[in-house]
Amino acid sequence: MSAIVLPYLGVSAAQKELHRPTPQIKNIKKSPQGDPLEGLDMRITYRTVRVLIVIGSGPGAGNREIASEAGIADQGQVSKFAHAA
Repeated sequence: MSAIVLPYLGVSAAQKELHRPTPQIKNIKKSPQGDPLEGLDMRITYRTVRVLIVIGSGPGAGNREIASEAGIADQGQVSKFAHAA
């Protein structure tokens, strides 16, 4: 988050993000369906899951490859940080 807010909110906001504690996962329980993301305090979309699957199956893939494999027509919609994951 520090790198993301830096160009928009400046150095002070980036430093605050850098020093924020890691969010704690609440009620970690394995769901009957085996959902590994249950308990995370975040919105997961179909597109997010497709991109994560592509990145997981091919670490180091570039934006164009990730977009293509995930079915996203505009690779600009895939984070430039994705290939670093």
